[in-house]
Amino acid sequence: MQDLPDWRLLAQPGKATSPIPAVLSNHPQADLWTAIYEGRYLDVLRSDTGRHVLGLTGSTTEGTTYEDQLATQLTNGPAEAQAELRAGMLAVGVALLQLFVQQGWTGPRLELDTAEIIPPVLANTLGAPTDWTAALLKLLEVDGERAYHLTSDPYLLVLSRILLVRILCGVADDDAEPAAEGPMAPASAAWWATRCLRLHQSLLDENAATLASQIHTLQDRTGKILTGTTNQECAPTLPESLRSELLARYYLERGLVNEIYDRHHESVADFTRAQEASGLQWKVTGALGRRTKFQKFDVSQLVVMAESASLDPQIDSNAKTASANDTKAPHTLALNDDTVLESIHYTDGGDPTEQGNLRIIDQCVLLAFCLNIKNTNPSDGLTFEQMKPYVSRVISHPNNWMVHTMALVLRSRLEAEGSRTVERSALQLQALVDQMPSAESHVTERLAYFYTLQLPSRWELEKELALRFASLGVFRSALEIFERLEMWDEVISCYQMLEQASVAERIVRERLAVTPDDPKLLCLLGDLTNDPAHWERAWEVSGHRYARAMRSLGGRHYHEKRYSESIACYERALALNPLFENSWFMLGCAGLQVEDWATAARAFLRTTNLDPDNAEAWSNLASCYLRQDKKLDAFGAFRMAARKHHDSWRIWSNYLYVSIDLGFFSEAIAALDRVITLSYPKRQDDCLDVDVLNTIVQAAIRDRVDVHGVPVGRQAAVIERLLVNSITSRISSVPRVWKICADFWFWQKRYVQALDAHLKAYRCLVTNPALDHDQAVFVEVAEGALELTDAYRNLGPLPATPDGDAVTAADWNYQARLILRSLIGRTKDTFGDHPLHDRLTETLAELKAPKT
Repeated sequence: MQDLPDWRLLAQPGKATSPIPAVLSNHPQADLWTAIYEGRYLDVLRSDTGRHVLGLTGSTTEGTTYEDQLATQLTNGPAEAQAELRAGMLAVGVALLQLFVQQGWTGPRLELDTAEIIPPVLANTLGAPTDWTAALLKLLEVDGERAYHLTSDPYLLVLSRILLVRILCGVADDDAEPAAEGPMAPASAAWWATRCLRLHQSLLDENAATLASQIHTLQDRTGKILTGTTNQECAPTLPESLRSELLARYYLERGLVNEIYDRHHESVADFTRAQEASGLQWKVTGALGRRTKFQKFDVSQLVVMAESASLDPQIDSNAKTASANDTKAPHTLALNDDTVLESIHYTDGGDPTEQGNLRIIDQCVLLAFCLNIKNTNPSDGLTFEQMKPYVSRVISHPNNWMVHTMALVLRSRLEAEGSRTVERSALQLQALVDQMPSAESHVTERLAYFYTLQLPSRWELEKELALRFASLGVFRSALEIFERLEMWDEVISCYQMLEQASVAERIVRERLAVTPDDPKLLCLLGDLTNDPAHWERAWEVSGHRYARAMRSLGGRHYHEKRYSESIACYERALALNPLFENSWFMLGCAGLQVEDWATAARAFLRTTNLDPDNAEAWSNLASCYLRQDKKLDAFGAFRMAARKHHDSWRIWSNYLYVSIDLGFFSEAIAALDRVITLSYPKRQDDCLDVDVLNTIVQAAIRDRVDVHGVPVGRQAAVIERLLVNSITSRISSVPRVWKICADFWFWQKRYVQALDAHLKAYRCLVTNPALDHDQAVFVEVAEGALELTDAYRNLGPLPATPDGDAVTAADWNYQARLILRSLIGRTKDTFGDHPLHDRLTETLAELKAPKT
């Protein structure tokens, strides 16, 4: 049970008045964990254990690093002392991480003495104190992606990462595939390390592949411990009620990480597991209600009906029947609109305020599902309508400061799209930014559910507020915020929207005068001037580590049709950070241009791995496979492209040809149907490839087998629906289509339909107005008349039905003579001396001759 306090902290109720678990009284680091429970993180760092772990006591060996110093301590002394040191490292690492979150995300901020916390041996490697921040941010650079340069107290994260990730979990900074955990590491260390890395990712400009891989591996370790499938010797024995709460949190956090890295399908599965672990029951349904003050009738409104399971009060102090006044909530602005109601007025039940209260963890689950809806759907009104009931269900019961804050952030994003709610949207964001320094709620309440939310940092929240101002045309306020946060990308965007690009360039040059070797500023100057020399300089001054410079150069080379140079640039950028879907896609396009099919295929395959819904990448990948004569792989890629872009007739057409070529006839039939349905409105008769249709029908008639060894003739019913419902109902003027239909009906021994198809084929020909003067048309029509005559001769006497006495066409001779006589008379003056005209006359004579 040695690890139980840190596991209990993972399920901390988040109340300043919550009792400290009794298990702490007998724990070796009882004072440390009690301080962490109460949010006194500085007390942990100032304790004897904290000072020892941070290397603030005793002497240091010159030339050693902080990590080396810690590693040496872990290899000396008896096993019991080493285990106690690891437990102390965990407590200090957790305190550092929580303090970092408090400083940059949740507040209230503290005035910290950096020299009091940074280990002297680490400080010696950072240079002069004035250079510490830049050196620390350099340590946080991953895969060529830099951390936000105004990050609050980055040394807290650096130290926490060293303790939790490097020492306790044995993960080096550049380990894409972390090794096994350190010897006898506390079992919860992997979970805390995951949280540390997730915060690290949030500081970077773009997603980093190394962090993604490390987080995934460490989360797997934690999952094995919680599900009891690990062989780790120090894995704790957790009470079942605690394990259920932890599983809910674990799956929530894993799902949120998947959302960060755009793995949305995996995140849905994780959120569902979190729901199952917590016992939450919920559904989205409809209820009658009104939205405006003057509405005279009720309409159906989406509503989330949710109910929490029974709970263990020791795990979650917020019972289902708790009052909304049990906790202080962030300032929630009223709408105060003269038309739109503050909230939907439901008339048949479903009002969120009338439903029972939810456990806080269940509110987090609902917000996670809401976030997934936003990330997996287009930004349109329907998506916002889907999200609103989730937010309303949470806002109706303010149980926790940060959970309610997250719900208000989501509501603010939704209301930014409405003309009557956009004002509250901006003002609510402003209120949330202003609340962070306040002490209205205890730090433990703010941090209790922080990791189960996708809460933006303080500077990201301010950036969102500035973007909201910019969208409203309040550029001066937006610029003030962007310039204070030194977010130069956004500053430039604002000036470009104001058509003042020269001002943006002047600002960037002024900043470069202060920091001439800043690769980000150099790239921004390159973007403004379109001068590749700035991107090249950014690449050089970064020591070939700033991937953005190569991405910009690659794009420039591509647009100037220097495709080989573009490939080289994108390869360098992606070698640093391979999580850029667009860079992989552009690399693939450049490969296509120079016919480097292997490079293009590799690039498009990585694109589809990063974004399985990118239909264009799937289609291009299939084209590469065709060029490499990998037809089966091309078939699979085209099938994925068709699934992801169901409304592209071009993709379906490519899928059709590959299916026919490989013998996937059932897929070909479905693809041909889809091509006709999608392209007919614009392309009319050109939407049908008659050769493909003929191949399908002939395969059925001739008893061919498909790639699975199944006779194509078994698809007769499907082929018939294709002919009748999709083709001939739309395309009735193409003679060959009717001839193919005639062949099909004849094979089916449905002679009436076959003869009718032959007749329709001839009518398509004979109605051509050029028949009277164009010899080529006359030849085609004459041959059609002779074919129709043969059809009358062959089919007319046959029984119409297998069991009936009636024939297909009792007057077939008369009908055939009528066809020939009409055509002969119409073309006699123009083509009377043509050999085919003589054949028509001879055939008519044969039909008139008496039978012998």
